[in-house]
Amino acid sequence: MNATECWPRYKLSIVECRALENTARSLTDAATEQARLRSVTREIADFAATQMKGSIDSAAQTTRQLLEDVQASLHEAIAGDAILKSYSEETRKHFAAVIKSLIDDALTRALTVAHGRIDEWVKKTLESSILESDKFSSLFSSILLDLKV
Repeated sequence: MNATECWPRYKLSIVECRALENTARSLTDAATEQARLRSVTREIADFAATQMKGSIDSAAQTTRQLLEDVQASLHEAIAGDAILKSYSEETRKHFAAVIKSLIDDALTRALTVAHGRIDEWVKKTLESSILESDKFSSLFSSILLDLKV
């Protein structure tokens, strides 16, 4: 729809029609930007998940290797099975705590980055929406005044 076809029954001027067109374009642009930012946020989350998975896999491999080394050393040095089981369990608990701290740190960093970007986007989008709302409000107020006259 162009400016000359814009709401003929309301007798809007070309300027008012163009203002409505500009507002519609701005809203479309804002929706496009929102979709882009959503995609960027998704990419950040995917990247963080990939990084965490890599850290977890690496820590698991290292843990497995260390546990095997400890068990091999214990088998050679200690004859008692009860002592070996007790030591292995303590080792597993220690490595589980290390892995948990790695995951917690990576997750905290990823969530902090994502939260900051989302906050920035929400603030920007909200300010833009308020500005567009003010434009619409004044435009529709003038239309209503014209209709009353």
